[in-house]
Amino acid sequence: GTFVRADVHGEQAELSVDVAVRNDGKASAAFDVAHELLDPDGRLVAREVLAGRSGGVDATADVPARMVVRNARLWSLETPQLYTLRTVIRQGSDIVDRYDTPVGIRSLRFDAREGFFLNGRHVKLHGVDDHQDHAGVGVAVPDGLQTWRLRRLKDMGVNAIRSSHHPATPELLDAADRLGMLVIDE
Repeated sequence: GTFVRADVHGEQAELSVDVAVRNDGKASAAFDVAHELLDPDGRLVAREVLAGRSGGVDATADVPARMVVRNARLWSLETPQLYTLRTVIRQGSDIVDRYDTPVGIRSLRFDAREGFFLNGRHVKLHGVDDHQDHAGVGVAVPDGLQTWRLRRLKDMGVNAIRSSHHPATPELLDAADRLGMLVIDE
């Protein structure tokens, strides 16, 4: 798995990247991990190479990394800017795995008295409870229908949804990231 957290300081962000690399082979293996961060326009803005890692047989190696992003374009409700973190695992010159992770760089803060803040700006949550089913399809909601529903909710002034009685599907979370919708994931 690949997990990314952002710490925003003005126009600069520091990303903490945690990657778990699993060796399903029959022998210990050496590998390198390379991360490339592409901005919302597809331009390379940061790169980190972690060489000389190793993993035992049937074991997982945790490989943390840090990346600095200057002039970070922040994800917001109005402009849901998404970066792409491309992670490549190599053994020698061979690529053995590659994974792209969408990344929204933003700061979040909750305050008991003042409420919710996104990128330092107070945001009043206008939310709905989302049961992930739909007339005619039940719980087999196609990706396009999820996107359509989120767009209609945004048109009504909704900026947050809470998944109800179950965790939200990855497809719903991806659509929310792309469209600028906050999710309270049960």
